[in-house]
Amino acid sequence: MPAAAAVAAGTPDTASNLRACRNRQPECDRSLLTLSEVSDLARADHARNVTDCRNAVAACDRSSFGLAEVMKAYDTFGNAARERALKVVLHSA
Repeated sequence: MPAAAAVAAGTPDTASNLRACRNRQPECDRSLLTLSEVSDLARADHARNVTDCRNAVAACDRSSFGLAEVMKAYDTFGNAARERALKVVLHSA
């Protein structure tokens, strides 16, 4: 079935679906992705989350990091001057 006919029939074409998934759009249907596309998206999502956390973006999900990444972060902040990292500690009043 041509892509235009698939869209007309209510089935998203694969390129549009992949684009929606890459852009975190609600119309993304991950069940239509290939294993390779799922893997690529997982790596891209992880990289985006790392960037969000480094930039203190609210979307940061620290719970998704593995132990090796947590230890690397501790090493980075343990050597803050050399790594040019800024440590900030907040306390509630």
